[in-house]
Amino acid sequence: MVRSGYWHNFGIARDSGTITKLSETTACRALANTRGGARLPKRKGSAITMTKDDIQLLYEFDRWANNRVLQAASTLSAEEFTRDLGGSFRSVRDTLVHIVRCEEGWLTCWKEPSPSSTFVMDFWKRHHALFSPNAFPDLAAVQLKWAEVEREQVEFVNRVTNESLGRMIPVRTTQISLAHLMQHLANHSTYHRGQVALMMPACRRTARHGLRHVFDGGPPRGSRCTVVYSTKI
Repeated sequence: MVRSGYWHNFGIARDSGTITKLSETTACRALANTRGGARLPKRKGSAITMTKDDIQLLYEFDRWANNRVLQAASTLSAEEFTRDLGGSFRSVRDTLVHIVRCEEGWLTCWKEPSPSSTFVMDFWKRHHALFSPNAFPDLAAVQLKWAEVEREQVEFVNRVTNESLGRMIPVRTTQISLAHLMQHLANHSTYHRGQVALMMPACRRTARHGLRHVFDGGPPRGSRCTVVYSTKI
Protein backbone atom coordinates (compact mmCIF):
# COMPACT_ATOMS: atom_id res chain seq x y z
CA MET A 1 0.00 0.00 0.00
CA VAL A 2 1.29 3.46 -0.85
CA ARG A 3 1.65 5.60 2.22
CA SER A 4 0.55 9.21 2.48
CA GLY A 5 2.84 12.23 2.26
CA TYR A 6 5.62 13.02 -0.19
CA TRP A 7 6.13 9.43 -1.26
CA HIS A 8 2.41 9.15 -2.04
CA ASN A 9 2.61 12.14 -4.38
CA PHE A 10 5.45 10.48 -6.27
CA GLY A 11 4.02 6.96 -6.31
CA ILE A 12 6.78 5.50 -4.11
CA ALA A 13 5.80 2.92 -1.53
CA ARG A 14 8.32 3.37 1.26
CA ASP A 15 7.58 0.00 2.89
CA SER A 16 7.65 -2.24 -0.18
CA GLY A 17 10.06 -0.29 -2.39
CA THR A 18 7.73 -0.64 -5.37
CA ILE A 19 6.72 2.07 -7.79
CA THR A 20 3.02 2.67 -8.39
CA LYS A 21 1.70 4.95 -11.11
CA LEU A 22 -0.54 7.61 -9.61
CA SER A 23 -2.77 10.17 -11.24
CA GLU A 24 -1.39 13.69 -11.56
CA THR A 25 -2.35 15.89 -8.62
CA THR A 26 -3.23 19.56 -8.61
CA ALA A 27 0.02 20.23 -6.75
CA CYS A 28 2.08 18.47 -9.42
CA ARG A 29 0.44 20.47 -12.20
CA ALA A 30 0.88 23.68 -10.23
CA LEU A 31 4.61 23.21 -9.78
CA ALA A 32 5.66 22.89 -13.41
CA ASN A 33 9.24 24.12 -13.80
CA THR A 34 9.87 27.53 -15.36
CA ARG A 35 13.57 28.16 -14.77
CA GLY A 36 13.10 27.81 -11.03
CA GLY A 37 9.79 29.68 -10.90
CA ALA A 38 6.42 27.99 -10.81
CA ARG A 39 3.33 28.08 -13.01
CA LEU A 40 0.55 27.98 -10.50
CA PRO A 41 -3.06 27.56 -11.63
CA LYS A 42 -5.85 28.04 -9.15
CA ARG A 43 -5.95 25.20 -6.65
CA LYS A 44 -9.08 23.09 -6.51
CA GLY A 45 -9.72 21.00 -3.45
CA SER A 46 -7.00 19.70 -1.19
CA ALA A 47 -3.87 17.67 -1.87
CA ILE A 48 -1.81 15.46 0.41
CA THR A 49 1.19 17.40 1.64
CA MET A 50 4.57 16.51 3.07
CA THR A 51 5.29 16.36 6.78
CA LYS A 52 8.21 17.98 8.58
CA ASP A 53 10.07 14.65 8.57
CA ASP A 54 9.43 14.21 4.83
CA ILE A 55 10.77 17.69 4.06
CA GLN A 56 13.87 17.26 6.20
CA LEU A 57 14.66 13.90 4.61
CA LEU A 58 14.05 15.33 1.12
CA TYR A 59 16.49 18.18 1.73
CA GLU A 60 19.02 15.83 3.28
CA PHE A 61 18.88 13.97 -0.02
CA ASP A 62 19.08 17.24 -1.98
CA ARG A 63 22.30 18.21 -0.19
CA TRP A 64 23.77 14.74 -0.72
CA ALA A 65 22.92 14.74 -4.43
CA ASN A 66 24.25 18.28 -4.91
CA ASN A 67 27.52 17.21 -3.32
CA ARG A 68 27.76 14.18 -5.62
CA VAL A 69 27.34 16.40 -8.67
CA LEU A 70 29.92 18.90 -7.43
CA GLN A 71 32.36 16.04 -6.81
CA ALA A 72 31.83 14.80 -10.37
CA ALA A 73 32.28 18.32 -11.75
CA SER A 74 35.65 18.52 -10.01
CA THR A 75 36.97 15.97 -12.54
CA LEU A 76 36.39 18.38 -15.43
CA SER A 77 39.03 20.66 -16.83
CA ALA A 78 38.46 24.42 -16.73
CA GLU A 79 37.57 24.32 -20.44
CA GLU A 80 35.10 21.44 -19.99
CA PHE A 81 33.49 23.17 -17.00
CA THR A 82 32.59 26.24 -19.05
CA ARG A 83 32.23 24.67 -22.51
CA ASP A 84 29.08 25.67 -24.42
CA LEU A 85 27.17 22.42 -24.92
CA GLY A 86 23.95 23.97 -26.19
CA GLY A 87 21.67 23.02 -23.32
CA SER A 88 18.96 25.12 -21.68
CA PHE A 89 21.93 26.52 -19.77
CA ARG A 90 25.05 26.59 -21.89
CA SER A 91 27.55 24.70 -19.75
CA VAL A 92 28.02 22.59 -16.64
CA ARG A 93 29.06 25.78 -14.83
CA ASP A 94 25.99 27.73 -15.96
CA THR A 95 23.63 24.90 -14.96
CA LEU A 96 25.19 24.53 -11.50
CA VAL A 97 24.94 28.29 -10.97
CA HIS A 98 21.26 28.16 -11.96
CA ILE A 99 20.58 25.41 -9.40
CA VAL A 100 22.24 27.20 -6.52
CA ARG A 101 20.77 30.60 -7.44
CA CYS A 102 17.25 29.13 -7.43
CA GLU A 103 17.84 27.41 -4.10
CA GLU A 104 19.01 30.78 -2.79
CA GLY A 105 16.09 32.66 -4.34
CA TRP A 106 13.30 30.47 -3.01
CA LEU A 107 14.91 30.49 0.43
CA THR A 108 14.76 34.29 0.41
CA CYS A 109 11.03 34.18 -0.42
CA TRP A 110 10.29 31.58 2.25
CA LYS A 111 12.09 33.56 4.94
CA GLU A 112 10.05 36.69 4.22
CA PRO A 113 7.45 36.91 7.05
CA SER A 114 4.46 38.05 4.97
CA PRO A 115 5.43 38.24 1.29
CA SER A 116 2.93 39.72 -1.14
CA SER A 117 2.49 38.40 -4.66
CA THR A 118 4.11 41.60 -5.93
CA PHE A 119 7.11 41.05 -3.68
CA VAL A 120 7.59 37.47 -4.90
CA MET A 121 7.27 38.24 -8.60
CA ASP A 122 9.39 41.42 -8.45
CA PHE A 123 12.02 39.51 -6.50
CA TRP A 124 12.25 36.81 -9.18
CA LYS A 125 12.47 39.38 -11.96
CA ARG A 126 15.41 41.02 -10.23
CA HIS A 127 16.95 37.66 -9.33
CA HIS A 128 16.87 36.39 -12.91
CA ALA A 129 18.11 39.72 -14.27
CA LEU A 130 21.18 39.39 -12.04
CA PHE A 131 21.92 35.85 -13.25
CA SER A 132 25.56 36.01 -14.30
CA PRO A 133 27.46 32.71 -14.49
CA ASN A 134 30.60 34.64 -15.39
CA ALA A 135 30.70 35.82 -11.78
CA PHE A 136 31.73 32.22 -11.01
CA PRO A 137 34.89 31.65 -13.07
CA ASP A 138 35.65 28.19 -11.67
CA LEU A 139 34.23 25.35 -9.59
CA ALA A 140 35.77 26.72 -6.39
CA ALA A 141 33.68 29.88 -6.74
CA VAL A 142 30.52 27.81 -7.28
CA GLN A 143 31.31 25.64 -4.26
CA LEU A 144 31.87 28.71 -2.09
CA LYS A 145 28.44 30.07 -3.03
CA TRP A 146 26.84 26.67 -2.52
CA ALA A 147 28.29 26.34 0.98
CA GLU A 148 26.88 29.76 1.89
CA VAL A 149 23.39 28.91 0.62
CA GLU A 150 23.43 25.44 2.14
CA ARG A 151 24.21 26.77 5.62
CA GLU A 152 21.18 29.06 5.51
CA GLN A 153 19.00 26.38 3.96
CA VAL A 154 19.89 23.80 6.64
CA GLU A 155 19.00 26.31 9.35
CA PHE A 156 15.63 27.02 7.71
CA VAL A 157 14.77 23.37 7.02
CA ASN A 158 15.62 22.34 10.57
CA ARG A 159 13.16 24.94 11.91
CA VAL A 160 10.13 23.95 9.83
CA THR A 161 7.13 22.45 11.58
CA ASN A 162 4.08 20.66 10.26
CA GLU A 163 2.16 23.87 10.95
CA SER A 164 4.60 26.19 9.18
CA LEU A 165 4.61 23.93 6.11
CA GLY A 166 0.95 24.78 5.66
CA ARG A 167 1.70 28.52 5.38
CA MET A 168 0.34 29.85 2.09
CA ILE A 169 2.66 31.96 -0.06
CA PRO A 170 1.28 34.10 -2.91
CA VAL A 171 2.74 33.34 -6.33
CA ARG A 172 1.33 35.11 -9.37
CA THR A 173 -2.47 34.95 -9.12
CA THR A 174 -2.78 32.18 -6.53
CA GLN A 175 -1.31 30.87 -3.29
CA ILE A 176 0.48 27.64 -2.58
CA SER A 177 1.74 26.02 0.60
CA LEU A 178 5.33 26.21 1.76
CA ALA A 179 5.42 22.39 1.68
CA HIS A 180 4.58 22.25 -2.02
CA LEU A 181 7.01 25.05 -2.88
CA MET A 182 9.79 23.21 -1.05
CA GLN A 183 8.85 20.04 -2.92
CA HIS A 184 8.95 21.97 -6.19
CA LEU A 185 12.43 23.33 -5.51
CA ALA A 186 13.83 19.88 -4.71
CA ASN A 187 12.32 18.56 -7.95
CA HIS A 188 13.77 21.50 -9.88
CA SER A 189 17.27 20.84 -8.54
CA THR A 190 16.95 17.13 -9.39
CA TYR A 191 15.91 17.97 -12.96
CA HIS A 192 18.95 20.18 -13.55
CA ARG A 193 21.33 17.76 -11.84
CA GLY A 194 20.17 15.27 -14.47
CA GLN A 195 21.12 17.78 -17.15
CA VAL A 196 24.57 18.15 -15.61
CA ALA A 197 25.02 14.36 -15.62
CA LEU A 198 24.25 14.29 -19.34
CA MET A 199 26.63 17.18 -20.03
CA MET A 200 29.71 15.94 -18.20
CA PRO A 201 32.11 13.76 -20.17
CA ALA A 202 33.16 12.11 -16.89
CA CYS A 203 29.57 11.06 -16.20
CA ARG A 204 29.21 9.62 -19.69
CA ARG A 205 32.28 7.44 -19.19
CA THR A 206 31.19 6.03 -15.83
CA ALA A 207 27.59 5.66 -17.03
CA ARG A 208 28.59 2.88 -19.41
CA HIS A 209 29.38 0.80 -16.34
CA GLY A 210 25.93 1.47 -14.86
CA LEU A 211 27.23 3.56 -11.96
CA ARG A 212 24.56 3.99 -9.28
CA HIS A 213 24.79 6.13 -6.16
CA VAL A 214 22.45 5.25 -3.30
CA PHE A 215 21.23 7.60 -0.60
CA ASP A 216 19.83 6.03 2.58
CA GLY A 217 18.11 8.34 5.03
CA GLY A 218 19.32 6.11 7.85
CA PRO A 219 18.03 5.87 11.42
CA PRO A 220 16.11 7.19 13.16
CA ARG A 221 14.31 9.10 10.39
CA GLY A 222 13.52 7.40 7.08
CA SER A 223 15.53 4.26 7.83
CA ARG A 224 13.32 2.28 5.45
CA CYS A 225 13.59 4.83 2.67
CA THR A 226 16.37 4.43 0.13
CA VAL A 227 16.49 6.85 -2.78
CA VAL A 228 18.49 5.76 -5.83
CA TYR A 229 20.27 8.43 -7.83
CA SER A 230 21.53 6.91 -11.07
CA THR A 231 23.82 8.41 -13.69
CA LYS A 232 23.04 5.62 -16.16
CA ILE A 233 22.62 7.27 -19.60
